[in-house]
Amino acid sequence: MHGTPSFMAPEVIRGEPHGRKADTWSLGCVVIEMASAHPPWSDDSQAHPFALMYKIASTMDLPALPAVLDTDGCDFVRRCLDRNPKSRPFPADLVDHVFLATELPSATARARDTVHAITVGEASEIADMEDCSVLSDGTSEDLDLSSSSSTVHADV
Repeated sequence: MHGTPSFMAPEVIRGEPHGRKADTWSLGCVVIEMASAHPPWSDDSQAHPFALMYKIASTMDLPALPAVLDTDGCDFVRRCLDRNPKSRPFPADLVDHVFLATELPSATARARDTVHAITVGEASEIADMEDCSVLSDGTSEDLDLSSSSSTVHADV
C-alpha cells in the first residue's frame, strides 16, 4: 500500500476498488492542511499510522474542520470527505463550487501564488526523482496524469 495515511480515502485503506473519487477525499484533506497548517487528523490521539488507518477505514469519524474555514469552505470539505464514495463528487464536479469561485483577499492571493510557485518547484524535484520531465507550466511530458488510476508515491 502506498500513500500518506492521513490523506487516504477509507476505500483505499480497505483495499476496495477506487478511482478519482478517492482523489476527492485527498483534496478535502489538503484543504484542511492548507487552512490549518497541520495535516488532517493531527489533533487525534491516534499517533501511530496503522491506528489512524484503522480509524479512517472503520469509523464514521471525520477530521476536525479548521475554524478559519467559512461556511462555503466547510461545505466544500464535507463534500470531499463524504464517506460513501458513490455519493462523493468527482474532483471535476467541484470546480464550480462557490468556495473555489470566491475571490481571495490580496494577502491570501499572494499566499496562494507563493504556494503555487513552491508546488511547481516541488513538482520539478519530484519529477527529477522519478525520471520524468515537468514542463514550466507544471504539466508532465512523461506521465499520463489523465489515467483513471489513483496512485500515491509515498510509502507508508
